Amino acid sequence: MRVEWVASPDIQTDSNLGISFQRARGMHAYLLTRRTAWQPLVLFALLPMVLALMMQVPIFGMLRELRHLIG
Repeated sequence: MRVEWVASPDIQTDSNLGISFQRARGMHAYLLTRRTAWQPLVLFALLPMVLALMMQVPIFGMLRELRHLIG
């Protein structure tokens, strides 16, 4: 088995690999826990329902009524 190093006579290629490696080392993992995993699920489940409700309910009429009640 032959092992070859990732190297190039061109210094620009080595520089780009170094920058990529530094960025990869700087990344942080985002761990899902039971506490945080439900939030995106609820958001993505409710979004289509909210959009469908907005199409059925006259939103501007509701805002006019709300403004009338407040002021």
